[in-house]
Amino acid sequence: MKKILVILTGGTIGSKVSSNDINIDSKTAYSLLERYREIYERETEFEVLSKILPSEIELSYWQEI
Repeated sequence: MKKILVILTGGTIGSKVSSNDINIDSKTAYSLLERYREIYERETEFEVLSKILPSEIELSYWQEI
């Protein structure tokens, strides 16, 4: 089984178009992840970390990942 770590940082994949605006929508990234789970649930295990801003990630965190 493949293991994939998904780190949600906001931005493009967590955005949604609404009324000609692009805004961060916390549900959007999770709905995308749910689609992948439906397709690959037998082959892949997803671990999700959320609310991590790229500016807050230090070198030690990258090494852990």
